[in-house]
Amino acid sequence: MIRLVNGLNYLNYASDLDQMFRLRKRVFHDRLGWEVNVSGEYEIDSYDMLKPLYVLALDDSGKRVVGSLRLLPSTGPNMLADTFYDLLPEGKIFRNPTIWESSRYCVDTDLASKWCKQGVHQASAELLIALYEVGQIAGLSFVVSVIDLRMERILRRLACAGERIGEPRKYGAVSAIAGHWEITDEMLHQLRHASGIHHSVLENDFEIERIAA
Repeated sequence: MIRLVNGLNYLNYASDLDQMFRLRKRVFHDRLGWEVNVSGEYEIDSYDMLKPLYVLALDDSGKRVVGSLRLLPSTGPNMLADTFYDLLPEGKIFRNPTIWESSRYCVDTDLASKWCKQGVHQASAELLIALYEVGQIAGLSFVVSVIDLRMERILRRLACAGERIGEPRKYGAVSAIAGHWEITDEMLHQLRHASGIHHSVLENDFEIERIAA
């Protein structure tokens, strides 16, 4: 199940956000060894100050966050434009109200015990399906993101590889690429077929469009 949390309901889901920032620290800092901003038990950065839309994967109880990602409009500050701009070919920019950026995609593989088709954690597949469902509700044309090559392989297994925007670059021990994913019925259908998840994964879909205001 996927819970959507944006600037209109942060206070209602303070416990979920607390879990999410702790999860990001465990995944990105502790497990993957990325150079990220850590404050105590949280991984949190300047983009979290911009009131993004958080997409949270929950366990069956609806009380434990097992995965998450973050969405921001490309018209404002975002990681691809302002942090990883060297991944883009010269002159390539993404500044369009129908294009959002996805970042901080992560799943706690110790907590996410369920699996779907293709040997992928169910929470991973649900987060991807949620991207397309949210994109359709918000009228998006594309989602852009920076991902590592390991994540690109997982996306291929789910028929959701997207398209590379430029060549991979090394950041410390991680090789990363920029990519974009077209929001279409066909792509969502391919993802559902590959994952075996044919129902909507969203718990709530109210006020999604307000993030782009």
